[in-house]
Amino acid sequence: MKKIDNNNILYKKKIIDVNIIATMSAGKSTLINSLLGKKILPTHAGACTAIVTKIEDNKDDIFRAIVLDKNNEEIVRYSNINYKDMKYLNNSNKVSEVDIKGNISFINCENITLVLIDTPGPDSDIDERYDEITHKALDNSSESIVLFVMNGGMLNNNSQKSFLQDIARSMSVGGKQSKERFIFVVNKIDEYKVDDDDIEKDVLEGTRKFLKQIGIENPNIFLVSAEIALGIKRLKNATSDEKQELLDEYKYKMNKLNSNVQFHLEKYAKLPASSQQIIDKELEAAIKNDDKIEQALIHSGIRSLEEAIKNYCFRFE
Repeated sequence: MKKIDNNNILYKKKIIDVNIIATMSAGKSTLINSLLGKKILPTHAGACTAIVTKIEDNKDDIFRAIVLDKNNEEIVRYSNINYKDMKYLNNSNKVSEVDIKGNISFINCENITLVLIDTPGPDSDIDERYDEITHKALDNSSESIVLFVMNGGMLNNNSQKSFLQDIARSMSVGGKQSKERFIFVVNKIDEYKVDDDDIEKDVLEGTRKFLKQIGIENPNIFLVSAEIALGIKRLKNATSDEKQELLDEYKYKMNKLNSNVQFHLEKYAKLPASSQQIIDKELEAAIKNDDKIEQALIHSGIRSLEEAIKNYCFRFE
């Protein structure tokens, strides 16, 4: 009998999809970029997602891509896709899907492959198949996450309400784990004013009340400032030439988060004790080292959201 070399056995990792959904102007693409720590998806004013983009984690710092048409046929490949490439593809009527593989650095589950899935919003009329993909995410097994991104200043709009009603129906079926796979991200919190607004009452409690009216009880809500989080991550990885420009751009925004306790968004997150301890230790170290950049990243809320996604994935290791 031939001896089996265990070192050569290939283990197939479990794939966990994170379906990221939003109506227009919620900052969905900026949020995805902030999770990647890299500006890849188009985020310019007036831009809207017109294609499906799947980003699969493979720990390669170079992001490679395969571009598909409506017949699922390959059009072209990119060995190192970037923001300009994605902007061009998003505007092409020949492109239906872009499949990217690269490093999603915040996730480190050995037996899990994380895939971020970005689709046109439920209010998109570009292609009826996209609406089907978006709604299919609601009916998937508990081994997928639905991350619904909301604009903190525009909670009440009909397109968003209609889709949230579908989410409420999906959450009513299944047990605790099925409900926990739905994460509600309220973005653009940095746009609120320091003296005029109350983040806890106006945003957090207001969002809970809004969702409860739709039929969503005890929602898992995370408040974030994705644009600041992306800027900070870009700053951390910037070349010396880029660093000063990014510092000039984000210095005031970081100071706003650091100097005002109500903009410490990590304190509003509902995380398991073990995950919260990770955030607390990171913040303690940043304060001890007088690292204003790291403090602002934690206060942006993005680290808490990353820990929530990681915590969900750990269940399947």
